Amino acid sequence: MALGSIPTHQIATSLGAEKARALLMFHAFISCDTVSSFAGKGKKTAFNSWKSFDAVMDIFARLVTRPGSFEEDCMSILESYVVVMYDRESAETTVNSARKQMFTCKGRSFNAIPPSRTALLQYAQRATY
Repeated sequence: MALGSIPTHQIATSLGAEKARALLMFHAFISCDTVSSFAGKGKKTAFNSWKSFDAVMDIFARLVTRPGSFEEDCMSILESYVVVMYDRESAETTVNSARKQMFTCKGRSFNAIPPSRTALLQYAQRATY
């Protein structure tokens, strides 16, 4: 075994069956060849946010098995997840309100706030496709 390589069955076992199944959509949503990444947010930040916001796992798992089931309930959970990814302590649940709060109250630069809801919707649909 090469240094640094971990067999996939060991990763799947450590994650658990449900999270391992959802990992495909997580990868597509966070960044892959056809979807850009979130500004300043890597896979480690996204994975740690996933661990603290477990509700997104159901959406990821559902979209892996039924990609055509992307509906409004998916979007509200994905929005909350993205807010957590950008600011774990935020009380906001929508990306538009979180953008406003982070930019006006916390003084974050435009590049350090989440995408708008419209942009996130297009992004999520691209990732699901």
